[in-house]
Amino acid sequence: MTIEVFHKATTYADESIRTDRRSQQWLCCVAAYIASFDSWIEAESEWQAVLDSFGVSECHLTDFLARQKEFKNDWSDAKRNLFMERFCTVENPLSDIAGLNLFGAIGKKTHD
Repeated sequence: MTIEVFHKATTYADESIRTDRRSQQWLCCVAAYIASFDSWIEAESEWQAVLDSFGVSECHLTDFLARQKEFKNDWSDAKRNLFMERFCTVENPLSDIAGLNLFGAIGKKTHD
């Protein structure tokens, strides 16, 4: 006999496809997180607290790395490092259930 227990969970997934400027080869990356709804609410609250403490409304890594939009500012490297450190230490929403952190990437050469 097999007993299966399902825990209600919410999934967040995001993908990115880019073409390398030199080789003109594409790369596709996909990441997904699965966690309970309550865990997502808690992580979102922590995420917003980081944004508020640094005076920004949102964080897109491409803008942060390129110092564009809200990150076109006079932050020192130390402040930029602290900002990233704070985001990287936001509570993992998977802490309360056995869940999944998934990441995968494939390039055109591998795909073909």
